[in-house]
Amino acid sequence: MPLAIIAILLWFMMLTSNLNLYHTITNSVVDLLTTPRTIGSISFRLVSVLWFFIIIWFAHILQQLISFLFGETGNESDDTTPVSKKQHSRLLVTRLLVLVGGYLLAIAASGLPIDKLTFLLGALGVGIGMGLQNVVNNFVSGIILIFDGSLQIGDVIEVSGQSGKVKEIGLRASTLSTADGAEVIIPNGNILSQNIVNWTFSNDQKRVMVWFSLAGKELDSNVINEVINGTIADMPNVISQKKPVILYTRVSPETCAITVRFWCTINNADSVKSEAMIRLSAAFETKNIKFE
Repeated sequence: MPLAIIAILLWFMMLTSNLNLYHTITNSVVDLLTTPRTIGSISFRLVSVLWFFIIIWFAHILQQLISFLFGETGNESDDTTPVSKKQHSRLLVTRLLVLVGGYLLAIAASGLPIDKLTFLLGALGVGIGMGLQNVVNNFVSGIILIFDGSLQIGDVIEVSGQSGKVKEIGLRASTLSTADGAEVIIPNGNILSQNIVNWTFSNDQKRVMVWFSLAGKELDSNVINEVINGTIADMPNVISQKKPVILYTRVSPETCAITVRFWCTINNADSVKSEAMIRLSAAFETKNIKFE
């Protein structure tokens, strides 16, 4: 977009130069922009107003480019290490500072007196009271989320009935990437006003439970426990420091119902659960025990 605007300006300059209209048009534009104008008690020049909007526009573009300058392409939510989370948080703070600095610089470039600025802030307060509460609430909530640290890019959370991985924390809304491939945009005010289940706040571990029944002659609990512990321990992405918990929920001489609880990394919970059922079925088959 900026390059397109520059290209159009260069084309217009060349066209007017060839038509011997360049100096005439530029003088008229300069007079239009620099002539003092008055509305009530407020005196201004159009060039100051133009600089005000240009600086704000440039600040918004710059805060978006900062992500790319620091190598953030939108796929960083797959990286949930503490170092990467801190890097994302610092980047969010930097983008916020760029925006605040841009707005302050725009106000200074506009040449607006401090007393008039107070008047505008009062008018803005009236606007907030009449219908901008949600906008301001989301903005302030976004700042709180950035500095609070309870929610970071890459975290797996559940909020507002939605679960997914935090892809972006913006000043107005945050984006969740769900397991189905959808991107859910949730206003920051809604996030801050509800209970947040953060699965990766301090670690990336999740407890997995599998249920199954066994049938066979003279079932031995020692053999069953040995098969389960050995099978689970050999599986990848399982937290070996935490031993599986084996619960017998129903027992008879030739059948039993079992619940097994063990821990794995949260990103592989579903695949680990599926692989556990397959491996347990094969392991009990070698012991001539029917697995259901």
